[in-house]
Amino acid sequence: MSLSHAAFGSGLRNWVKMLSENLNDIPCSNLPKIGAISTAIACGVPIRLWERYRNQGVINQTNIERPLFILGYYRSGTTFLHYLLGSDPRFSFPDTFQVMLPNMFNTGGQGFRAIIENALPETRPMDNLKMGARLPKEEEFALLNINGASLAKGYLFPKKLIEYHHRYVLFDKSPEFEKQWKSGLDYFLRKVASSKPGKTLVIKTPANTGRIKQILELYPDAKFVHIRRNPCTVYYSNLKMLGKIVGMLSLTKYSEEDLKNFLLHSYQTIYQSYQKQKLLIPTNNLIEVEYESFVKSPLLELEKIYFELDLPDFNSVKPIIEHELESYKNYETNTFKMSTPDLELIRRTWSDSFEKWGYTIEST
Repeated sequence: MSLSHAAFGSGLRNWVKMLSENLNDIPCSNLPKIGAISTAIACGVPIRLWERYRNQGVINQTNIERPLFILGYYRSGTTFLHYLLGSDPRFSFPDTFQVMLPNMFNTGGQGFRAIIENALPETRPMDNLKMGARLPKEEEFALLNINGASLAKGYLFPKKLIEYHHRYVLFDKSPEFEKQWKSGLDYFLRKVASSKPGKTLVIKTPANTGRIKQILELYPDAKFVHIRRNPCTVYYSNLKMLGKIVGMLSLTKYSEEDLKNFLLHSYQTIYQSYQKQKLLIPTNNLIEVEYESFVKSPLLELEKIYFELDLPDFNSVKPIIEHELESYKNYETNTFKMSTPDLELIRRTWSDSFEKWGYTIEST
């Protein structure tokens, strides 16, 4: 259990701080789970200390040039796009092994990678997309384990999901949280880049959709691709995802209403932030695509992305991406039973997105 939990790769000080922030909300029934995770974290202390000592100089000297950030709310096709772009050998990305063990992935080598591979399920629990230690993974979980400046902390303590959203995504609680997040992100991306030199980093975390200003302050030459999807599908797909992930990772009690309130609020506020902050992106460094068009003609849409963002020649990598697409030939998307009250709530709460992108309840 502890080997597959998102907090398994945390630093000890960071883990103790997270627990102390939420100590009063943790039921006694979860103490064995916390004990198992704590034991695994404590055993890794010497390795983490050695890795930081050994790698710090190389990390500090590593530069990140023209990184590509995939934006879009959760369950909008960001992972599928990340997998396809990640199949281009000229690109690199944080993989699942690095994200789960951000403080020790250079020292553990193939032994730790094999352990993580065996601990992971073959497919993701929310949509049956393939999983693996070498596949792309969102860096939000790495930041959870580096310094706790992550929305993913809300998956462990779901009663505070909205609070962590404001603290680590919108950064409207304190400038200190913004500084902490930027420090953690830059450290991790430099570390990943130093292990895969000479390649363009492709980064995907849906919460970054609300962090464009902070990303540009770190990487002024960053490029962005935003993928949008019908808000109704996004809503139901996220309810399923949150139920699965929080169910596996939660260390405190929560209700379905907590998850629903977070979903409605976070989508609305992230896109309010996105519509304002995307104006900060330099000309020709942003392309916006539609999920429905992307899954219908992925090669055509990818070619547009490569062209608009002035990425390396697409035709030379097209056969590789075509081969990658073959593995999704029989993939079936989730289906949902939708209720009229929910649909009306979504249309009312997320009205800006429906109007901006031309989606309708009737077309869902």
